[in-house]
Amino acid sequence: MCDCVWLCVIAFLFALKMLSARNNKLVSISKHIGNLKQLQCLDLSFNELVSLPEEITLLAQLKSLNVMYNRLLDIPKALFRKPDLELEK
Repeated sequence: MCDCVWLCVIAFLFALKMLSARNNKLVSISKHIGNLKQLQCLDLSFNELVSLPEEITLLAQLKSLNVMYNRLLDIPKALFRKPDLELEK
């Protein structure tokens, strides 16, 4: 693929507003999730996550986070201090 196509893909991801990664048997989430600055809705339900990266707290636009049906032992405390965030755990 030419470089211009990759640049378009990267630009699209930075503008991503909704991401559903539910039911994928994920065991971890990359710390780079924090780069998705426009993300408003993130569905990570029905996976095998045991933790979330601290970088998830950098998602200032995040309004909805679904982490139901995982194996989470720890959720970054800063998520609980986001008044506009609907957290389903």
